[in-house]
Amino acid sequence: MRALTLLLAVCCAVTYVAGYTITLKTYQHDCYHEEIKKDSFYTISYEVGGNDLVDFMVTGPDGLSIKNILQQNSANFDFPEHLASGKYTYCFMNPTSSPTDKTINFHAHGVDHDELMPIEEKASPLEKEVIQLAQSIERILDHHDYMIVREEEHRDTAESTNSRVKWWAAVQIFLVGAACAWQIWYLKSFFEVKRVV
Repeated sequence: MRALTLLLAVCCAVTYVAGYTITLKTYQHDCYHEEIKKDSFYTISYEVGGNDLVDFMVTGPDGLSIKNILQQNSANFDFPEHLASGKYTYCFMNPTSSPTDKTINFHAHGVDHDELMPIEEKASPLEKEVIQLAQSIERILDHHDYMIVREEEHRDTAESTNSRVKWWAAVQIFLVGAACAWQIWYLKSFFEVKRVV
């Protein structure tokens, strides 16, 4: 019965994945805040469209920098579990004077284990292993959901590129055909005998 209760508590753990897409203009930065509890799992994954690069920074509730990732087009950041509870801020920055806007897809993955904490305090070693296994499964599911979103975005990009290549090939065929027709007409008119009456 206790094992069934533990399994039910593990299955009822609140899991969420939040996915966002933002656009950064030149020298712009965009920040987000998350209320994170101590000893909870939380990670942020991001990817910049194209080959563009951005800076990523995380600051804690005390305002001190926890992580700086400079000029990367994708990264994952796991919040260490020993961090204190509080409001954490993460920012994306476009420090370059690139004329094009930069599109960033980012996902915040997290699991709240408040329902599991009372069980963990009195759990046997086997039950603790089951809880850790459940947490690992939640992380894998979060990452799987994130990879599905990335695959959809990459497929859309590939289909768009395929469409552009197809239309460019059609335009080239038309231009080559028009050039051939003009050359035939020009050579034919060049060899025509013109009579003066």
